[in-house]
Amino acid sequence: MGAGGVSSSVGSSGPAGLRGGLCGGLRGGLRVGLLVVGVTGCATTVPGTGPGTGTDRGPDGSADAAAQAAAPATPFQPSERAVRQRAPVEGGELSYVDLGHGPALVLLHAGNVDLRLWDDDVVPLLDAGYRVIRYDLRGAGRSTLPAGPFQHQDDLRLLLDHLGLPAATLVGSGLGGRVALDFAVEHAERVRALVLLAPGLSGFDWSTQDMRWFEPIYAAMVVAADPDLAARLWLQSPYLAPAMGDPVLAERLERLALNNSFQWTPRVHELPVAPPASERLAGISVPTLLLLGSRDDPGRRAIADTLQAGLAGLQRIDIIGAGHVLNLERPAEVHEALRLFLERSAPAR
Repeated sequence: MGAGGVSSSVGSSGPAGLRGGLCGGLRGGLRVGLLVVGVTGCATTVPGTGPGTGTDRGPDGSADAAAQAAAPATPFQPSERAVRQRAPVEGGELSYVDLGHGPALVLLHAGNVDLRLWDDDVVPLLDAGYRVIRYDLRGAGRSTLPAGPFQHQDDLRLLLDHLGLPAATLVGSGLGGRVALDFAVEHAERVRALVLLAPGLSGFDWSTQDMRWFEPIYAAMVVAADPDLAARLWLQSPYLAPAMGDPVLAERLERLALNNSFQWTPRVHELPVAPPASERLAGISVPTLLLLGSRDDPGRRAIADTLQAGLAGLQRIDIIGAGHVLNLERPAEVHEALRLFLERSAPAR
């Protein structure tokens, strides 16, 4: 238990039992796309938001309509269709979708995917009376690739400025959770509340974790220079096993990962926040909800323990039997937890 923290568990029976990027937060080492690898291996508008709509960006930052058209169809249908907009940031642009009215929620996707990770979560939040903003992080989806050194938390600040928002509630999964925490320690006055789904954490020491599963992925992207192979190997990683065990989710995640396989191209452009968030948790005082799957990897569980010890008043919910991609694996539990938390910390009405 952390200082004033609350911990609970959710079984597999659904919300009646209610109680991070997919990558991010490694200390030091090579940064590959949106992932930091340990030295040891460890307003153009486009209609549509889901698979089969619009275009995806290739590794040169250009739209690759041919690849999108050739991609196999999936049974997944996006929860809503909207017009993409673009926001200028230093050295590039962010692709975002802004829907609804009310208190602002910014959804930050996990690593190696894009904003479509949240497709099923938008309508419930709109129906609850929120303004829902989600965007492709720099170097993901249809946002531009980094042209030079940048920081994700700076991009988020510029997006809020572009939208005229003095503050917002941040909802981050995996890498998106790490970005939300980095933003909270750098710009505390602009954060109303935090919702963290299996988050990363800048400054977390991944050298204490068994990262042997990552060695084939590292070889695929650095030695073989094959980002598609790296993406496919990543889909076979232990912490994605629960989601990939569901054929429908597996097809959906495969499409997201292969659309974004260019993220596995080695780059060194993201600058770490300094000091890292792991050393500044005492400065975060906003209401915080932490969601974690009991089948997520040990490193992610260690991050959750660190956050619970360091964030006063944090509410932690462990979802029994879930893996890393919580909003896809267990949407009912996640939506109910979000509803209850937001009613208290950022009410819409």
